Amino acid sequence: RTAFAAVAVALGVGRILPDVAHLPKAPFAVLGAGWGLLASAFIVCGTLRQRRGDRAIRAGTFRHLDQRTTVALAGYMLLLTVATAVTLFRRA
Repeated sequence: RTAFAAVAVALGVGRILPDVAHLPKAPFAVLGAGWGLLASAFIVCGTLRQRRGDRAIRAGTFRHLDQRTTVALAGYMLLLTVATAVTLFRRA
């Protein structure tokens, strides 16, 4: 579900927002691509976590998501959020 939300933001920021707000397309296309990359990372990480979780359940254990992965994804998402807001308000 998180990946679907990131895909929606990628489309909104990269394609819809510049058209609706009459803003330059290039910076928002770059930001949209960044959000799309985040969505891809969520898909890959989610798939890997699901597989590892299945194996852990079969082995009778539990495996937490690696904290480095969580910090990296959260940091990248924060960076994109700030960059999107700054770009939007600087252009408006």
